[in-house]
Amino acid sequence: MGPRRLTLVACATLACGAELRRPAYGPEPVGDLAVTVPEAPPPARVESVPPDPGAPCVWVDGAWSWDEGWSWTDGAWVEPPDGCHRSRPRLFWEADGAAWRLRHVPAGWHPTDPDARARCTEPRRCATTMAK
Repeated sequence: MGPRRLTLVACATLACGAELRRPAYGPEPVGDLAVTVPEAPPPARVESVPPDPGAPCVWVDGAWSWDEGWSWTDGAWVEPPDGCHRSRPRLFWEADGAAWRLRHVPAGWHPTDPDARARCTEPRRCATTMAK
């Protein structure tokens, strides 16, 4: 089997992200959600995408977040909360006087309407069935 075929097999096995239904993405709300971290997270983990359970479910990639240490949350098919969009995790340097500090903003769900007072709830996970 040549390299082209191997690529196609890998794509079919990993679901090649371009064809996945994704949530609407947008910015995190105004406010300071960033935390200071001592180091960058480890590299992202490679995940196998389970079979697509169908709409309205969307795929959310796994991500690192900080809570007294880096912890990984696996990717999942979820039903996005109504009126909400997803923000991606962010890592950035921020000036703190003459020094710099590394800051992290976790991925999260936020109201699409910036004036909304309601908070977005954690999405419901969608059931998937593994192919036999």
